[in-house]
Formats: sequence, structure tokens, C-alpha cells
Amino acid sequence: MDKAEWSRSRFWLGHFLYSRHDRPPVPWQGGAQLPTVLGPPLARWLRGRLGRGEDFGPCMIAHAIHGHAQDPAYIQAVRLWVKERGHHRHLYQQLIGCLAASPSQQLPACNSLGRRILRWRFRLLGARFEMSVQLLDDLVDLAVLRAIDAIGTGPTVRGVCEIVRREKQAHLAFTRERLTLLYADFNFIRRNLRRLRLRTMCVALIWQVARQNGPLLHAAGTTRIRFMRQTFQQFSTVLEHMVPYRRQALLAALVDQRREPYAKPSQLTS
Repeated sequence: MDKAEWSRSRFWLGHFLYSRHDRPPVPWQGGAQLPTVLGPPLARWLRGRLGRGEDFGPCMIAHAIHGHAQDPAYIQAVRLWVKERGHHRHLYQQLIGCLAASPSQQLPACNSLGRRILRWRFRLLGARFEMSVQLLDDLVDLAVLRAIDAIGTGPTVRGVCEIVRREKQAHLAFTRERLTLLYADFNFIRRNLRRLRLRTMCVALIWQVARQNGPLLHAAGTTRIRFMRQTFQQFSTVLEHMVPYRRQALLAALVDQRREPYAKPSQLTS
């Protein structure tokens, strides 16, 4: 189903081109005005985000170039998607510097072993798996950002969270729509096995984030259990959009993509 030009490629290219020019400035001069209890756990979470997915971009771009040469809009959309993810890491890096009241350090480089593992994983499991990893990563990040936003923060933290949250919402829709297309040829058994694998991956990721960031969640006014339950409910909604249990729902989503190639994600059939 992904050999020809994707009907949504041009919409997403236009979206990413516009998004970077529509990004509001962050009021860095105000500094990070946070409750004392929130600063250290937030900095710890941000540091954990800096290295994640850093080397994923080149693999996805290379796959798009070699596997989808007939769809240049998709290739450019992937490039811009990867670039936005890099910009989020840069914002996190700057925010860590504000929290520490010291100059921010360079982003940690992924070591050679990490690069080799990622390349082999990409070769063995493919672009579908890597896109699903990024989708789950965005989903959990959005849950953490919502928790942070629920408490009073200064304009700097609020500005960073607003930019990242808005753009990650679009990333979530982009990967969800693309994976809907990539899963379209799966039969009933493969589709349900994929649903099971995604659920397992999601539970593992949510548990890891909740375990490592308990103080941050507590400072944001929630608990690990509540965070895990709410995030998994959000994942279940995304899963039903992306890999519907019924074949008819999947076909309806694909028809909607072709019929409304420039519609906003919220206007397409779920």
C-alpha cells in the first residue's frame, strides 16, 4: 500500500513548512520560574529526553529516499519531521541551562555502539517499527507535558511546553496516519498481533517513565498509577484510529485519506 505517492504527503509537507514559521518565541529572559520541588525532577526528565531518538532521523530519511523516490513530498516531510524533533531536543537543552542557572552543554552524542544497535534494529524490524517507537515516545511525552502544564510554571517553561506539545500533537497524527497506511495490507491475524505488540511496548514505556519520574509526577499533582492509567487510555484511542479491530474501519480511514488529502487530521475518519 506504500509503493505509490501517499495522498497525504503534500498536506504534511505544507504543514511542516508552515509550522516552523508559526512557532512563537520562547521568553528565555524571564528564566525558569518554578516551585522548588519541581525544578530538579523536571531537569532530570529533560536530560533523559536529550539522547532519545537522536540517531533515528538519518535512518528514516535514508529509508524515505531509497524506498519512496516516487514521492518527493513524503521525503521532504520526513526531513522536516526529523528536524522538528531535533529542535525539541535543542529547546530541552536550553531549558536545562535555565533550570541549572548555568550555560547549557552540548547535546550528548550517541555512542558508536548505540548507532550500530539502532541501524541493525532498523534493518531487522523496519520503518514501521521505528515509526511506532516514535509514536509511543510522543504519546508519553505529551502525557508528561500535560502533567507539567497542570501546575503553575513561569513563562519560559510554559513557552517551551506549549511549542513542544503543539508540534508533538502533529507528529502523533503524522505517524498515526502513515502507520494506518503501512498496516493496511495486514490480514486479521497480523493486525491483531501488531495490536498486541504495540500494547506491550506502550505498557513497558509508560511503566519505565512512571518509575523513573515519580517525583516529577508527584510535584505535578498526580501519581504513577493515575499517570499510567490515563496515558494508556490515550494510547488505546490512538490504537483504534491507527490499527482498527475491524477491517471496515481501516478501509474507511484509507478512503478518507484519499478523498480528503488536505483535510486536517481531526477531520479524517477515526
